[in-house]
Amino acid sequence: MTEPTAINRLIKRLIFLHLAIIAVTAIMATSCAGTDERGDEDLSMRRALEVQKLSNLAQGPDVSVRIEAIVDSMRQSRHDTYYFSAANVLIDQFFNEGKIARAESLAVKMMCEATASHDITAAAIAHRIRGQILYKLSRPEKALAEFIEGRRILPDFPSDLQTFSNAASIDRWLWIAAYATGDNAAMRLSGRRFAENVARKMQVGWRDSTAHFPVTALAFEASEALCNSDTVTARQKINKAASLRLDYLPANAYEQFYQIRSMINAASGDIDAALADMDTLITAYAEFPWFRQVALRGKANLLSAAGRHAEAVETTNRLMELHDSLTSLQNDLYMNDLTDFYRSEINREHRFSKSLKGYAFAAILALLAILLAISLANVRRQRRKNIILIERLRDYDKVSAVGQPGERLPCYLSPIELLDRKMHTEKPYRNPALGRKELAAMLCITPDEVGALIKAERDQTVVGYINSCRAEEARRILESDPEVTVASVAYELGFGTPRTMQRVFGKHFGMSPTQFRELSKESKRH
Repeated sequence: MTEPTAINRLIKRLIFLHLAIIAVTAIMATSCAGTDERGDEDLSMRRALEVQKLSNLAQGPDVSVRIEAIVDSMRQSRHDTYYFSAANVLIDQFFNEGKIARAESLAVKMMCEATASHDITAAAIAHRIRGQILYKLSRPEKALAEFIEGRRILPDFPSDLQTFSNAASIDRWLWIAAYATGDNAAMRLSGRRFAENVARKMQVGWRDSTAHFPVTALAFEASEALCNSDTVTARQKINKAASLRLDYLPANAYEQFYQIRSMINAASGDIDAALADMDTLITAYAEFPWFRQVALRGKANLLSAAGRHAEAVETTNRLMELHDSLTSLQNDLYMNDLTDFYRSEINREHRFSKSLKGYAFAAILALLAILLAISLANVRRQRRKNIILIERLRDYDKVSAVGQPGERLPCYLSPIELLDRKMHTEKPYRNPALGRKELAAMLCITPDEVGALIKAERDQTVVGYINSCRAEEARRILESDPEVTVASVAYELGFGTPRTMQRVFGKHFGMSPTQFRELSKESKRH
């Protein structure tokens, strides 16, 4: 069994346990109620448990359809805690199936229903669920606002177990969103409130069999001590939390513990230990990319602060790739979901009225506008990435030592380093006919040997290697001389034709020579 599978099962079991606790609490609270009310409560509880069972065990694309049928039947009877818990499971199922628009729509509907029923716990759950969706969609600022509003309507010191569970969940999510946005005040407030509520609950005999609550509470207390520059207390708190952990549970059960211990280790100068905690979270978040982003960002910051710049750049590149892929995936899922949802609604309503053709046309235009907006956003994002690439190449040119023409070459250079140096200083690629025979003569080896050397050391063909050298020189010329034309550079560097240079340059740098020059000027202005 892989760790992500174990994590998913643990989370689902915790949710199932939470529903069971709600069920027992509700049955005890209504023990004196009438027979009809008890029957309705028991039916609602059984439906909620059936929903959770489907989410845990059922497979296939129609799971959300089966769950939605049960939730709809619960909505028609009445809006109670079981209904909102079941709707929460349905929203998670929508999100997991890529039906993001459906998940957001149901979250909004839950909020309206909770407000109409004057149920503050249900309203808080609705805010929390919407905040979770926004966080997963990489909108932590909006998610933080939802969590703050959800927590505002709950009492500061909830007495019953159900309200305590929801308040603690919102406080923990509030801390997560505040950490992602750098809101230290919100982090301290939510962490202190979480720890105080757990302490009050444990004083009256309540115990957490998973140790999640006491470990997380101690971690939040350690975080606040660290903010107050009290590293001794912070270390004592985090060590006590470490002693309470259960080794057989995955890191996800104690994620704030690892985050905060990493912060404490970094503050104490133990960078390796801080990085180890971050690596633990990165591994644990293999199936949770929205959390993995935060862990990667934290690791990159630690490496940069420690002066380990090469590792920091590598981690930052991983973060950028994850962010881009996540954004692209979410856009694709969102657009696919909007399209599918729109079509199903139109097909169903079209049977009743032909007037919906006008709405269909308007919706198509809206979809095209969204697609255009996403396309423009992707273009802007690619433009920013190209500017970063140009700036990194410029920085590389400043620090790299490649020698000057006529300079005596060191005897310790390897064959490929010697070839690189000669290509840069002597620029033999200006000859359009340059090939492996000429390169071999430069190194005093056979043409076959020079081809094997380039393949082994650069993973390129001889032509590809020569063209990459031409492309590198071309971008230096384009950046240093704003008046030179692309055609003159192409002929000067042996590309043969401007079209060939366009093709080689685009393949090497991901942009045309003209785009490179334009973005180079823009980066210098800023």
